[in-house]
Order: sequence, then structure tokens, then C-alpha cells
Amino acid sequence: RLGGKVGPQSGSPLDVEAEVLAVAEDVRQQWFGRGEPTLPLGKSAAIRVGGVDVVIGSERHQVFSRHVFEGHGIDLEQKKVIVVKSTQHFANAYASLGRIIYCDTPGTVTMDFSTLPYRNLKRPIWPLDDVPVVPRPLWPPSWSRADE
Repeated sequence: RLGGKVGPQSGSPLDVEAEVLAVAEDVRQQWFGRGEPTLPLGKSAAIRVGGVDVVIGSERHQVFSRHVFEGHGIDLEQKKVIVVKSTQHFANAYASLGRIIYCDTPGTVTMDFSTLPYRNLKRPIWPLDDVPVVPRPLWPPSWSRADE
């Protein structure tokens, strides 16, 4: 079973048949694609599902660096399409591989907060409603040198 662990809005787990390509316990990735790889994936594996190579890990992290794939023997230079589950933190490590296309999926990790089924939310609130982030009377603060 893959996925379906974040919340019901993100969908149910997928029951798949997969070929195991690699198994590891020591793969680490770089924070934000820089420095030494120190962020562990936990127990992880590369699997092939319907011709698509997928890396799964026991630790929930966004993808920050290429180590996620390369640590499982996947050569990203040979891939036509690479998909990572990350909001923005991957860009530094992957930009040189080609064009980046962002997509937003439904569910609890969406970037469109207006699609979430809030029940106890005091409105109005930014970014759901057209309100200023910082009320104008509070900015600039009275101690600011902006008036000088």
C-alpha cells in the first residue's frame, strides 16, 4: 500500500504490485539541496510500479536533493520526467535537469487553502479572504525610522 496517510482529503492508499529495485536504511538527503546529506529517509526502497520508478521511505520528508533517487541507484540524467513531492525546496538540486513544472494536488497538503473543509475557522482570515496581512495602522511601527 502506498500513500493515503496524510488525511482523507488526500485520498486513500493505493494497492499496487511493484518490482523492488533497491532497499536501503542509510540513504540521507541534503537539506534544501545544499551541504552534506544528513536528513535520513529511514528504511527506504526504490520500486517500479507500471514502468514508473518510485522511491518510498519510512520518514515523512519533502524531497530536497537528488540523493533520494541516487542513493537507490536511479540515474536522474537518464529520466525523461522526474516528479518530486515537495513545495519548493527541491528546486536548487533539480533545476539543472530541465524545466520545472509546478502542480497542486487536492488534499491536505494543497497550496490552495480555500479548497480545505475548515469547520472552526474564524473569518475573515488571510489568505482565504481579501484582508491585509498586517493591518495598516500597525505598519510601519511607531519606533520605525521609515519617517526620517
